[in-house]
Amino acid sequence: LPTLVMVDDATVQCFCAGFLKPRIYIARHTAMALTPEELDVVLAHEEVHRRNRDPLRSAVLRALTHAFFFLPIVRLYERRYHEAKEIMADAAALALPNGKQSLAAALYMLAHHPQPVSSAFAFFADRTLLDIRIAFMSGHVYIPLPITASKIVVSILTLIVPVFIYIAPSGAETVPRQPCREASVIEAHPFPEQPLRYDFSQLH
Repeated sequence: LPTLVMVDDATVQCFCAGFLKPRIYIARHTAMALTPEELDVVLAHEEVHRRNRDPLRSAVLRALTHAFFFLPIVRLYERRYHEAKEIMADAAALALPNGKQSLAAALYMLAHHPQPVSSAFAFFADRTLLDIRIAFMSGHVYIPLPITASKIVVSILTLIVPVFIYIAPSGAETVPRQPCREASVIEAHPFPEQPLRYDFSQLH
């Protein structure tokens, strides 16, 4: 199968899709709007996603994030991965001749057009990471988000605490329940209609 597919769809631009054998898809109108140098950097960027099978990794990581949404470290790792894969792809594009100017021009043009959002696709102009990518193109060193000790501790406690709550201690004896005895019914005597009179004369 060819690794590059031209599509006639005005709603898409350029992306990498496919799990086992990913391919690069680019819209015909996008290819015609870009200059040859801009098209080269866009395809170089997506080629890194294709070689690394980023659509498959993104889909698996997104499923794990939804399954373990209560663990802060999982959400942090997903964010770190998405940032790193885009920086790695941009680094390959920047290595081309006139890569910095061409990548900035292509990113500026394509980021202004709406595009679908899916974890199974690796879109070239992902708006959620524009700030980091622009900073990297400007010469700033990319520093991944730190995995702090607090997030690790919170994630571990989130897994351990339910175990102590729902699992009974070992060796605990179960006390058999005794049958309830029938309560004896005490007949209630009515109060006398006349007040009681006491003879206090005998107390002297």
